[in-house]
Amino acid sequence: MSPEYRLRGMIRAHIRVLSDNLEDSAVFLHEWRFLSPERRSDILARRDDHEQAFRDAIAAGTAAGEFRLVDERLAARSLLSALNGIAGWWRPDGPLSADQIAEAYADLHLAGLMADPPSAPIHHQTPAEVHR
Repeated sequence: MSPEYRLRGMIRAHIRVLSDNLEDSAVFLHEWRFLSPERRSDILARRDDHEQAFRDAIAAGTAAGEFRLVDERLAARSLLSALNGIAGWWRPDGPLSADQIAEAYADLHLAGLMADPPSAPIHHQTPAEVHR
C-alpha cells in the first residue's frame, strides 16, 4: 500500500469516527482535561499513539519519496487539528457528507505533502456545487 493511500485511509477513518460519534467526539476533544488523572493519562497515551500513527505514515511517505521533507510531528498535528475541528462545525444534514469532507481534506493535506504536487487543484466538487 502506498503511503499516500495509507494516509488517505487514515484521514477517512478519523473523520468517520468523528462523524459517527459527533456529540461524543466534540465532548472528548474539548473536555478530556477535566477527567481524573488516571483516566486523563490513559486518554493522552491513546491520543499520542494515534498521533504517532499519523507521524509514521508521513515519515513513510517521505522515506518512499512520495512526500516532501517535512517535520512529521508538525505535519501530523496540523492535520489532526484540522480533522478534529470538523466535530465543531460539520452536521449530517449539511451540504457535504462526511465522506465528501474526508476526500476534500485528504486532497488538501496530501497535496501539501506530495513531493511533486499536482499542477491543478484536486477536488471532488466545485465551490458552486458545495453551496447549492
